[in-house]
Amino acid sequence: MYITYPHIETENVEYAFAVGRIRALESRLFSTQKIARLIETKDAEDLLKSLTDTYYSQYLPSLAGQTNPHLYEDIIKNKRKEVYPLMETLIIDPFLVQVLRLKYDYHNAKVFLKSKIKGEKTPDILSDFGNIERKELEDTFEQERYDRLGLGLSEGIEDAISSYYPARGGAKDPRLLDICMDRSYYTFLVNNLKNVFFATLVKIEIDLINIKTVFRLKWLNEERSLLAKALLDGGYIDYHEFLGIFEDSVETWTRKFQATPYYEIIDQRGKEKFCDDHYLNFLRTTKYMSFGVEPVISYFYAIENELKILRMLFVGKLNGIPNELIKERLPEVY
Repeated sequence: MYITYPHIETENVEYAFAVGRIRALESRLFSTQKIARLIETKDAEDLLKSLTDTYYSQYLPSLAGQTNPHLYEDIIKNKRKEVYPLMETLIIDPFLVQVLRLKYDYHNAKVFLKSKIKGEKTPDILSDFGNIERKELEDTFEQERYDRLGLGLSEGIEDAISSYYPARGGAKDPRLLDICMDRSYYTFLVNNLKNVFFATLVKIEIDLINIKTVFRLKWLNEERSLLAKALLDGGYIDYHEFLGIFEDSVETWTRKFQATPYYEIIDQRGKEKFCDDHYLNFLRTTKYMSFGVEPVISYFYAIENELKILRMLFVGKLNGIPNELIKERLPEVY
C-alpha cells in the first residue's frame, strides 16, 4: 500500500487581498514559546491572567465583573463569533463557508435526534454556528419532515433511525446514531467538495478518524462487526484495509502502513497528538502561497487548533494535571 497526497498549486488572484489579510492575522497566532509559558502557569486563574497579555484579552469571560476560568468555553465561543464573519468576508465561494459551518449542523441534528428517540427535552448544548437555525431544526424533528433538510442531513437522519429501531432492522444501539450521522457528513463532503486542497483535508481527516477508531475498538476488545459499521469510506486508505488488520496483533500494523503518510501515527498507536500534528503539517503547505482560497482555509483550521490547545490547557489546569503530562498531549502550533 503506497499513498501520497496531491501537490497543491493555485493561481487564483481573486484571493490576493484575502491572503494578505491572512498573513497579517497569522502573526498573532500563538508561538511554541508562548504555549510553553502558558503551560507553566501555576493554575487556571494564572492561565486566565496570562491571556490578558494576548489578543484573547477581548474574548475573556466574566461573571459579575470578575474573570472566571471555569467559563473557558466562552473564550472559544467568543473567538469563533469573530472568525466565521471573517471567513464570509474573505471566501468568495459561499459553499465553502457553508462547509466550514456544516459540522455544527450535524452536531445539532444529533442532539435533536437523540432527544426525540429518548423522549426527553432537548439539552442546551446546541451550537449557533451551523447553517440551519435552531427553530428550523426543531420544527423539522417535531414534524418528522427530514426531507426538508439538505447537505446530506436527511439521508443521515433516516439512516440513523433505520439502524437504531429494531422494527426497521436496527439494533437499538445508541452508538449507531453517531456512526450513521458521521458517515453521512463525510460522504456529503467527499461527494461535493471540488477544491483539491479542501477535499484532500477531508480525506486525511477520514483516514485519521479510521486510524483512531481501529485502535480504540481493538483496545476495547470490540467485535469486528462494530468496526465495519464505524469505519468511514472515502479516505486515501480503503476502509477494508483496517478491517483486514483488525484481528492481527497491533505490533504488525506498523509494517502494513510503512509506505503511507501515517507510518508514525500507527507506530504511536493512533495517539490524538500525532493525528493533530499530521493534519497541521498538511495545513502548513499553504504558508508560502500568495494566491488562492487555500491559505484562508488553513488559517480557519489553525484557529481551531489554537482553540483546542486552549481548551486542553484549561481542562488540565482546572483538574490539576501535571504540566509535563499536559505538554505531552498538546498538539503543535500552526
